[in-house]
Amino acid sequence: MRLRFAKSLAIMSAFGMLLQGFTVTSADDKVIRTTDVILGTQGTLTGAVISPESQRIADATVTIYHEGALVATARTSENGEFAFRGLKKGPHTIQCSETTQNVRFWSGNSAPPSSVSRVAVVIDQRAVVRGQTNGLAAQAVPLGIFGGALAITLATTLGRGDSSTEPVDAFNHGAIPPVSP
Repeated sequence: MRLRFAKSLAIMSAFGMLLQGFTVTSADDKVIRTTDVILGTQGTLTGAVISPESQRIADATVTIYHEGALVATARTSENGEFAFRGLKKGPHTIQCSETTQNVRFWSGNSAPPSSVSRVAVVIDQRAVVRGQTNGLAAQAVPLGIFGGALAITLATTLGRGDSSTEPVDAFNHGAIPPVSP
């Protein structure tokens, strides 16, 4: 009975250690925010590409999409500036590197009061690897290790069938002879 319990505990612990490898999830939980932008004359949009440290980024590719279709592409100047002409009002997406920014283009008089006339696209050029584990995985690893150690201890001590308190040689399942001084 004790041996069956110890083996069951060992199997459950091993299974728990295997499951913890499958709990890593993507951390792409991004807040999607739309910026209202007033287009200049002839549908002109100006802006800059900057780093999180407010450094302007030269020679970056800025792309504008409308409903998933490519509308225009430009490269930033030496001081990180870009400009587009001929854009139409409505929802668009500005993409630069891995950064995507949702915008709504407006003509001058119809734009909401909170609209901006220039766009700042902030990109981070450092390599970022994102990931997270849920609460279960954070607990499963230590519990799996503890459970495995407990299961091995129980399996080696309870499996002998006697009630002696002498240490057991786990490899030979026999008593370890006392060490003489």
